[in-house]
Amino acid sequence: MGAFFPPPTPPIQKPQFKPIVKSPSPFEGKFVSLTVKDAPAQEVLYALAQDAGFNLVFSKEVDLAGSRLTVAFHRMPLEDALNNVLESLNLFYKIKRNSLFISAFDERIFNLNYLATIRESKFNVGGDVLGGITSGGGGGGTEEVTTPLKGDYQVKGKTESKSTDVYAQVESTVKTLLSTDGKYSLNRLTGILFVRDRRPNIERIQAYLDALKSMERKQVLIEAKVIEVNLNRDSSYGIDWSQLNRMVGDYTVSITQNLSLENAFLTATITGGHFSSVINFLETFGKVRIISNPRIRALTGQSAMISVGKSISYLKKVEVTTETTQGGTAIVSPTVEISSIFNGILLGITPYVATDNSITISIVPIKSDVTDLLERQIGENTYTLPQVNLREASTVVKARSGDLIVLGGLISRENGEENKEVPGLSKIPLAGALFKQHRGYTKTVELVILLKPILIEE
Repeated sequence: MGAFFPPPTPPIQKPQFKPIVKSPSPFEGKFVSLTVKDAPAQEVLYALAQDAGFNLVFSKEVDLAGSRLTVAFHRMPLEDALNNVLESLNLFYKIKRNSLFISAFDERIFNLNYLATIRESKFNVGGDVLGGITSGGGGGGTEEVTTPLKGDYQVKGKTESKSTDVYAQVESTVKTLLSTDGKYSLNRLTGILFVRDRRPNIERIQAYLDALKSMERKQVLIEAKVIEVNLNRDSSYGIDWSQLNRMVGDYTVSITQNLSLENAFLTATITGGHFSSVINFLETFGKVRIISNPRIRALTGQSAMISVGKSISYLKKVEVTTETTQGGTAIVSPTVEISSIFNGILLGITPYVATDNSITISIVPIKSDVTDLLERQIGENTYTLPQVNLREASTVVKARSGDLIVLGGLISRENGEENKEVPGLSKIPLAGALFKQHRGYTKTVELVILLKPILIEE
């Protein structure tokens, strides 16, 4: 057996430091003092180029005939003096090989950083809950079944594509801001905009894109609470929202009611309010149950959806087809169609942030409760008709960041029966009826949605 030798220790790698060399500006340390009155623009540029030690070259598009300047510079940095003069003449400059090139046009590349798609949101809530069913009768019959459920919540950018297509808006605006000699090229895939134009037009396009990016990048954090209030007997007609201002404390409350609906839909905005204060207010009218407590972020103009519930599958249609063979044998072939129905709540939210940072929110709450699935026989076919208690509304609310938005007035009433009996004694023949109680009841539930939009600063 040979001697054991440990492996050699690798040398310690020392970090490599490379100096960062910064190219000095050709204007660095240079100042100019110049005072002229109503002098030809070309002579002023000649004087500045001479002080900088540059050759001077004008492009063929530059026309300074008749352009005169009055300036008074005292120990001003040469670069600032040159920029001021060229800005007044709507010209650009570049430095190449110790020469100062003056041009009337410049080329800019803007990185837009947008998705190359049209934003579209489509929410088909609950399948047949809001879509409706229309079916012909079997066996050659003419009877039809139609559910009265109509409508769904959709936010579609294709309704007006130019209003949701950011690139279409940019392209349309750039066209109006270009001069007659300006040119542009927009690549939607990479989000790159190339523009060649004169100085005023370039600056207007730059200002427009900066403002657009500032607005498009604003985000809103939305805290929500979806609450059901099982109203007590004294509040069976709904929550008395007129007491809200007195109960929530020293906050500013603004209440708006839409009386055109079957149930008066209410919108309230509480400046600086808290969730706990409103929940305590609701508990004075009945038993409070929080269904959902979501938090979601959305860009300005971008639709967001909050959905809480479950999808219930059922037999939408059972169609029986009977075929008779040549031997007289009947072959029965059933065809089953399965559909789904949504039982829960859907909340569609679209925030819009204004230049003053106020937030306008489009809100569409939809609450569907499946109460029964009824089967109906038409000919040889069987159809299932869902019975749904549907509560929905649509509103637009304007608020500030941190305000509390209250949506109420969506009331549903459910009739039921309740049986009570005394164990043992209720089984006694004849006399057992004295120990039983049967009564009907009506349960009133109001759906309340609390929203708090918070503007997220970059």
